[in-house]
Amino acid sequence: MPTRRCDWAQASESDIGGIAQEQYQLGSLALQAALGTEFRVARRARVLAEYKLTTAAPTVSVAGGTIQGRYLSQHLAAGLGVAW
Repeated sequence: MPTRRCDWAQASESDIGGIAQEQYQLGSLALQAALGTEFRVARRARVLAEYKLTTAAPTVSVAGGTIQGRYLSQHLAAGLGVAW
C-alpha cells in the first residue's frame, strides 16, 4: 500500500523502554538566514560563496512523554562560475 508524505509534518520515531512509537507530527517554526557573494577573478570566471544558518526548536512526542531541543545548522557552499 503506498504511503503519502506530508511536507508540513515531520516523521517521529522512538523506541524507549521497549515501547515503540512512529507517527507524523506538526513541526516547529524554523528560521533561516543566508548571505552570498560572487567575485570576478577573470574576464569570464567567477568565484561564488554562500553561508546559511538555520535554527529550530521542535517539541516531539515520544513513547512515554515529549522531548524538546534547539537545533542549529550551518552550511557553507563555494564554487566556480562562468559568465557567457
